[in-house]
Amino acid sequence: FEGTAGIVENNRKKAHDYYFAEKLDLEKDTVLLQHPGNAAVVRALDSLLKEAQPESDSINLNYVTFNKSGEFDVFDVQVAIKDMFSDKRPEELIKDTGVTDGWAKFQLAQTIKFNKSGESFPAFVMGKMIWMVLLMMPALAFILKLLYIRRKRYFVEHLVFSYHYHAFAFLIMSLALLISNTGWAKATFGDEGTEVVGLLALPLILLYLFMAMRRVYRQGFFRTFLKFTFLNFSYLFIFTIALTLTLLAGFLLF
Repeated sequence: FEGTAGIVENNRKKAHDYYFAEKLDLEKDTVLLQHPGNAAVVRALDSLLKEAQPESDSINLNYVTFNKSGEFDVFDVQVAIKDMFSDKRPEELIKDTGVTDGWAKFQLAQTIKFNKSGESFPAFVMGKMIWMVLLMMPALAFILKLLYIRRKRYFVEHLVFSYHYHAFAFLIMSLALLISNTGWAKATFGDEGTEVVGLLALPLILLYLFMAMRRVYRQGFFRTFLKFTFLNFSYLFIFTIALTLTLLAGFLLF
């Protein structure tokens, strides 16, 4: 999510530089009248204008369309910075670009919202992510059902196991989050205390899963380890897809 905040901050900096340079240019003549014939003032104003002038006075917005071959093409349009951060509605900005396709207009509208208030996007997505986590629980149970299909266990038994595992994982991650926000984490591990505490929590969660699989499904160390490895890779694969879809849905609904 740091990337989203960076995009928004960068665009706002562009807007700030643009407005500052514009105002400075308007006030230039007034300052020169107050200091007639002063070459030092002229040089200072020119230098300040050059430094304040943004590299571009517009922002590129991208949208995707599908061609007749079933492939997608990426197009971009430009929106003036002064319009992007004005009171103009997204519909007005899109109309000025000349884009008429409904799907493209929708994408541009969401991109404009993201550029104008993207700092609230992480909180918005986090609010939706609870549904993704709830779906991951039966997904893990389904993988366990396939791994232990000869055990003739009901799916609900694997689902209960999944609930217990996720509850433990949430508990450990919550404790890690609380600890990482204390002065102890920073004093012990330095500025990277948050990341270190999170990395220390992961082996504990994985160890719990392995021990739980051995205890509940009662198989040998080697066979459990193989299934444990397959389970984690499968879970990570499904989690990555689910996270990508959640972020995409969050962007479309933002």
